[in-house]
Amino acid sequence: MADQMQGGVCDPGHPCLTPNIDQLIARGIRFERAYTPNPVCSPARASLMTGLLPHNHGVLTVTHTVDEDQSLLRTQHPHWAQRLSNAGYRTGYFGKWHVEEHHPLRDFGWDTNAVFGHGKLTSERMQQKVLELQGEHPPQENYSLSMQLDDSTGYSGNVFYGVTDLAPEQRTMGIITDLAMDFLGEVLGDDGPWCCFTSVPEPHDPFIAGQAAFDLYDVDGIPLHENIHDTLEGRPGIYRKAAQVWAHMTDRQRREAAACYYASVTEIDVQFGKLIDRIAEAGQLDDTIVVLTSDHGEALGAHGLYCKNFSAFEEIYNIPMITAGPGIARDTETSARVGLHDLC
Repeated sequence: MADQMQGGVCDPGHPCLTPNIDQLIARGIRFERAYTPNPVCSPARASLMTGLLPHNHGVLTVTHTVDEDQSLLRTQHPHWAQRLSNAGYRTGYFGKWHVEEHHPLRDFGWDTNAVFGHGKLTSERMQQKVLELQGEHPPQENYSLSMQLDDSTGYSGNVFYGVTDLAPEQRTMGIITDLAMDFLGEVLGDDGPWCCFTSVPEPHDPFIAGQAAFDLYDVDGIPLHENIHDTLEGRPGIYRKAAQVWAHMTDRQRREAAACYYASVTEIDVQFGKLIDRIAEAGQLDDTIVVLTSDHGEALGAHGLYCKNFSAFEEIYNIPMITAGPGIARDTETSARVGLHDLC
């Protein structure tokens, strides 16, 4: 699972380079009209876990921006991982959780887990893997290209996009993938069923990518949205207010932002390929259901906007949803409309 990945990056002919995802589409089915029920991390992720819409599961906004007694997950509703665990599956969850902040993941069926960025839920297993891959002194990150948001509306000084000298293996996506690889190494040798959930926090803003992936893209050749200079006249006022944050960007900067975003997706594709290769090496790929999706999309310049929770446009609600495995149609694309919660 990616965070803030547009469904459009999987479209045929899209400039974003995703060879491993393309192979997954060839082996399975792609839902071109898949949508998130809410373009914010926590509600969308809770819907994925419960199969319910936000007004039913109780998580209405991101859990870290409200008081502890607000946006609470209604735990009486079972998660699909609980059903798998009860049925004898070995279950593992690695990476970004962001569903709720009060219960250990084991309570929701994830017997093995390593999550980060969630206070008391941040696991020792995650911390150990960070030490293993980064050492006691994490490497200093340097940017060969970057842009900071300089605006009076609360975003001043934050890096918006950049090209880092750190390889993916030294960054969060690589650490999470390595944890998932460890788990696969444990379960692929057993005869029992298993489920591995790998949740990377990219390509969520800031759009940060490594130099090697960024160099795959011709910045000047990246097309801009035809409505990137939309005045948003007649739209809700919050749309126009949000657009002010990025109004100063030049077309060159908008292309650089897109290149960094696409390069980050390309890096995710490489990490995804590692997991698929590990399963294939064990001879279990034909017997394994593989799902690739995201919690929500990203505006990426459409209507002059970026991020996701300011407006209701296609680029923000449309998500990738691809699945392959036994009993699933191959090399198929469908225009059937589905929601993230339908996966449960």
